[in-house]
Amino acid sequence: MFTGDIITDQQFYTFRRKEVLFLLFPSILLVAVQVFSENLYLTLGLALIVFLLLYFSIQNRKQLKQSKSNLQLCITTDQIEIRTEDKEVKKWYKMDEIEQISLESEFSFPDETIKDLVQNKLYRNVLRFTHKSEPVEIDFLFDSYYQMEQLKKLRLHWEKSGILV
Repeated sequence: MFTGDIITDQQFYTFRRKEVLFLLFPSILLVAVQVFSENLYLTLGLALIVFLLLYFSIQNRKQLKQSKSNLQLCITTDQIEIRTEDKEVKKWYKMDEIEQISLESEFSFPDETIKDLVQNKLYRNVLRFTHKSEPVEIDFLFDSYYQMEQLKKLRLHWEKSGILV
C-alpha cells in the first residue's frame, strides 16, 4: 500500500523552495558573524539580518502548511482512496472502474538537493487516471523513500495488468 500527502495548491512548491533557502542563508550569515566578530556593528547588523530571515522563514512555513491539504492519497492494488487526516475515506476509485493510469517513471522529492534549487528544476509527482470516462489528476508528495518504493511496486503491478499508459 502506498500513502502520500495530496498537494492542492501549486504555490506549495514555491513555499517549499523558499523554506530551503531561508534555512540556507542564516547558516551562511552565522558563519560571517563568527568571521567578523571583532566588529560589533557588523556583527549586530548580521545578527539582525539573521533574525529577519528567521521571521520570514516562520511566515513562509505558515503559508506552506496552508498550501498543503489535509488529505492523503492511499493506493492499493484494488483501489485508489483519498482520505482525511482522521483516516476517513473521502473519495475512492475502484481499480476495475479505472480505464487507464498515467504516472511518471521517475519520482522525486521537490527541491531535494541544492543542485535542484540552483538549476530551478521543479519536480512534481502526479497521478493521472481516467475513471468512468472522467479524467482525474492528483498531485502528491512522498513522505519517505519507503513510500516511493511502494509506489514503484504498484507501478510494476499496473504495467503487468496493462492499465498503465
